[in-house]
Amino acid sequence: WANNEESGPLAMSPSVTFSSSLQHLSLSHFMFEDEGMLRLSQSLVNCSQLKHLELVNQGMHDTGAQLVAGLLLRNQGLTHCDLGGNFIGHAGMEQLSRSFRCLRDLTELSLHGNYIGDVGAEHLSRGLVSCSQLQLLDLAYCEIGDSGIASLSETLAKCLRISELQLDCNDFKEEGLHILAESLRHSASLRHLSLASIEMRDSGVGKLADCLRSVPGLMNLNLTNTSIGDKGATSLARQMTNFTSLTELRLMRQELPTFFRSEGDQGKGFGDLGATSLAESLPRCSSLTRLHLGGHRIRDGGARALARVLPQCKSIRSLNLSYNQLDIDAAASFAEAMPVCSSLTFLSLRGNPMPSKSASFFAGSLERVELSLSRR
Repeated sequence: WANNEESGPLAMSPSVTFSSSLQHLSLSHFMFEDEGMLRLSQSLVNCSQLKHLELVNQGMHDTGAQLVAGLLLRNQGLTHCDLGGNFIGHAGMEQLSRSFRCLRDLTELSLHGNYIGDVGAEHLSRGLVSCSQLQLLDLAYCEIGDSGIASLSETLAKCLRISELQLDCNDFKEEGLHILAESLRHSASLRHLSLASIEMRDSGVGKLADCLRSVPGLMNLNLTNTSIGDKGATSLARQMTNFTSLTELRLMRQELPTFFRSEGDQGKGFGDLGATSLAESLPRCSSLTRLHLGGHRIRDGGARALARVLPQCKSIRSLNLSYNQLDIDAAASFAEAMPVCSSLTFLSLRGNPMPSKSASFFAGSLERVELSLSRR
């Protein structure tokens, strides 16, 4: 590569040719764009043994994706492919998907941050049919709506080895979520599911929880920044005892003090009813180590319910209740429980409207537990 004004900040010399035995190629943030991708593909013309390919944040559009598709066809033993953070649209995805059909050993595929959309998702679903070894699929921030997730769900139901699925910040809503949830009902290998910032309401959470009870190996569930309310939290709590391997549950909302939240956001999230339902299920979640409940509307009633069951939760090490509506009485409830919470090592009450003197309640526990109490 050379840095010069004529060829751009990072351009490849035409004379560079990679060894035919190259197996691992990782290039991130070089911003080759499509012209640079042409030079790169020419330099890789003799490569046929690639196992690991990362071309992240290269400024690649559909033309560049077509060049990568040709590279994939010459390296059908590829196991890891990361093309995240580019500008690949549905036309580029169509070309790539034709190559994906030949990657029968592919185990990890990341396309996060591309402009795939519903049409691209439909192409991708056809391309993944032959990827029977696929274990990780990252499609976060890909503008996939209801019809796109419906197409992908048909394929996901057949990907029996999927262990990690990331679909954060896409455009599908309740209809798409219901279809996705049903496709995951028999995903016995699923361990990590991330659906952060999906427009998910209580009925969708209920459907998802009902389907995931058939996935006993689920270890990590991320529902950050969704619109889950009391009914959704209660539906999830009813099924949590079936998640016997669950180690981390993320239900955080945007962590802002109450007075900074927009008027439309004030009533969102769950309150004491949802928190109490979750609390009642916790003693039977024997593998749960980290629970994130920040940014909701939990008050003292929910705090008391959680504090009451914490001593029975022998595996929980971290509890995040930041930016709720807890006051000094909630602090007292947790302080009373702390001496008999043998496993707890981190408790966040940050951003709650409790006076600074609340910190004195925890004086006897600070040697063992990391405590966050800042009001900011």
